[in-house]
Amino acid sequence: MQIEPNRFYTITELAGKDKTGLSYNYLRTACIRGSLKHIKAGSKYMISGCAILRLIGGDADATEV
Repeated sequence: MQIEPNRFYTITELAGKDKTGLSYNYLRTACIRGSLKHIKAGSKYMISGCAILRLIGGDADATEV
């Protein structure tokens, strides 16, 4: 999966071994604790592509959304 820095992703889009290698529960807990930059839209957590790239150690040189 190619993660775009200027896009927001749901937890379901990011969770899994073949996507980011992070579990659904880990991403959800990180959002609840505030350790992962996100926006809550209704009951969904929308996670910034830049924040995910920083978390997994990818290239996050793009401007933060």
